[in-house]
Amino acid sequence: MASTPDRPTLTAAVSLEPWDLSQRAHPATQDPDACAAHWQACLADAGALGLRAVAPGSYEVAVEDLVEPSALRAVWRVHAQTYFSPEDPLTPEQLWEWQQPLQGGLVLQQAGRPPLLPACCCCLGNLADWKTVLAAPPADWDMLWIGHPWVQVKAEGARLLIGPPTESSQPPSEAAYEVELEALTAAVGEAESALEAFAQRLVEPIAEWLRAQAFAVGPDAARRVARVAAGLEAARC
Repeated sequence: MASTPDRPTLTAAVSLEPWDLSQRAHPATQDPDACAAHWQACLADAGALGLRAVAPGSYEVAVEDLVEPSALRAVWRVHAQTYFSPEDPLTPEQLWEWQQPLQGGLVLQQAGRPPLLPACCCCLGNLADWKTVLAAPPADWDMLWIGHPWVQVKAEGARLLIGPPTESSQPPSEAAYEVELEALTAAVGEAESALEAFAQRLVEPIAEWLRAQAFAVGPDAARRVARVAAGLEAARC
């Protein structure tokens, strides 16, 4: 759904960084077109074709765009290789110990403003951070974790003020975004629905991976792992 000045969007997105997708050397240039072409080539190497970034220059892909089985397998493979080495196989018990949400987060987009992207160390579990803020909007500037740098937020009437990204504890001098709380609540609900559908699509690629590892886990394991990966549930042992 397109954003308007009073109707923001929050897009749940997975971070697919080129160095995690492929061994290709990064181009020795900062030219945006060359970097975008390199990213597309790395996506192709990983079997994830036809994807687009949520914003120019970013490596985030909307979960709604992750539909093709080859792209879903690539996403899971990138995630699993962060924790799993074929030379050091995991036990079924360790599966739950290392399982974390996919890297990424929620992308705030509002007409007339640059997108607010999830930053370093953010993940799809960022959904919970946005929900926490909306459940009790702070009266004074307080952190909203989106990775680092993070942002500070505070409620002002029926709106949520969002400062620019920072790693300071000092309150911002002005807001970078002003969003109606009601509209933001609706946007968070839509992002959660997108993540629910994404988790469903992840089940089969994860089940294939679990079978390949010969894990002695129950039939519900792939669904549980998918919901953790999508940031909808905490890992459980």
